[in-house]
Amino acid sequence: MAEQNDREEEDYEVAYQLQMQETLDATRRSGSQEAAQRADQGDEKSTKLCFAGRPCGYGAVILLPDGDVMWSKGQHLDETTNTKAAYAGLLAGLQACRDFGIDQVIAEGDSELLVKQMNGESAASDPNLVHLVKEVRAIVQYMSSFKL
Repeated sequence: MAEQNDREEEDYEVAYQLQMQETLDATRRSGSQEAAQRADQGDEKSTKLCFAGRPCGYGAVILLPDGDVMWSKGQHLDETTNTKAAYAGLLAGLQACRDFGIDQVIAEGDSELLVKQMNGESAASDPNLVHLVKEVRAIVQYMSSFKL
C-alpha cells in the first residue's frame, strides 16, 4: 500500500510539474507580445496575472509589464473542479499582487465560466463559487485597475 501511495505521489508530482511548465511556457511566449500590446493600449503600467485550473490543482504566474516572470505558484487541490481550481489560482495571484503592492492588473485565465461570472454575464449557482466570486471582488475593489 505504501508503494502505491508513493507511486501516486510521484505521478501527481510529474503531472503538477507539467501543468506548471505549460502555464509558465505559455505566459513567457506571450509575455513580450502582450507587454507591447498593453503599451499600445495605455496599459504599460499594468501587471499581467495568468492563471489556470485543473481537477488536480492550479497554476498562477505574475508577469511584469516588460513580460518578465515576477512570481509563480502552483498548488495541488483535492477533489475540485476546473472552475474552482481556476478561482483558487486567480485568488492566489491577486493576493500576491496585493502583497507586492501591485494595483493595476490584467488577469487572464482558462476558465470561460469564471470570466463570465466575474463579468456578471453568468450567475454562480454553486454556494462555493458564490463565495469565491465574493473573495475575488473583495480584493479587486481596492485595485486602481483590474481587467479580466
